Amino acid sequence: MLSLVFGAWVVSSASDPSLAGAISKQTSAETPRSFLAALAGALRKGDTRFLFDRLNPAVLYIDGSASCHRYLSTLKDSTAHIEVLGIGSTGPYLYKSRGRSATVAGTTTVSVLETLHGVTGVTAVHVSKHDGHYTWFTWCVAGKASAPSSASASGVVSLEEAALAPYLGTYSGTWADTRFNVGGSITVVVAIDKPNQTLDISLTFTGPLFGAPAPGTESLPPISLANMTFGSPITGTSAIFGPYTVTYNASGTIKVTMPSCPPGSCTLTGTLQPGKFTGTVAVVLHDGSTSQGTVNLTRE
Repeated sequence: MLSLVFGAWVVSSASDPSLAGAISKQTSAETPRSFLAALAGALRKGDTRFLFDRLNPAVLYIDGSASCHRYLSTLKDSTAHIEVLGIGSTGPYLYKSRGRSATVAGTTTVSVLETLHGVTGVTAVHVSKHDGHYTWFTWCVAGKASAPSSASASGVVSLEEAALAPYLGTYSGTWADTRFNVGGSITVVVAIDKPNQTLDISLTFTGPLFGAPAPGTESLPPISLANMTFGSPITGTSAIFGPYTVTYNASGTIKVTMPSCPPGSCTLTGTLQPGKFTGTVAVVLHDGSTSQGTVNLTRE
């Protein structure tokens, strides 16, 4: 389906007076949600002028104005509707077309429920704010992105990718052992490797996190998206902390059990929300005594 990706550019009036009025009201504080609603409205009306004026300059640079004019004039779709499900991390987005590419900085991944040509599905799109306004990306190539089953500028994504989108990014914060009064910093990077279709997690920390003998950096074993089933435990082995099992539920509760962590047995329990993780750590030491701690992370 014609998935949409967004980057920053200028606002112009829409050809439809009512839509132009709606856009003028948004210019002071436009949001991804309001822009997506306006864009879906332009698709329903076949408002080529709005679609073109809000097209990201990277698309015009690579695909050309004439090609984009012709392509956008074919996009009228009375069924078009875009509903935002969640907002994820912000970073650079690489737009590729015709064997060329351009990077748009400050782009945010958004999970949406999208209806185009009467077909509804969950996909991930990208939004980038610049000077208070948004623009969008699409391949200006007839037939390349108009069919529901074809790839889009953002790439065809699975339901797993769309569900994970609000949680991707770089999280940084602190950890503390409240019994021994030690602590340090911790950074966790959560990303999707699209070519390999895996969820990749890496961490960097200072201090003896979970009894680690020294500060360190580790990339955990990639998690296959194809084999993911919501609610099923995730298992793996860390070079630093040993084997682990991760369980989670729809409310965002996560539990990580590490039965062979350096000091004995470690259990991390916390709540993950888009952009934030708050957790507690319970440790049973080799001598049978216990220790407790906290982990707090916020997305950069």
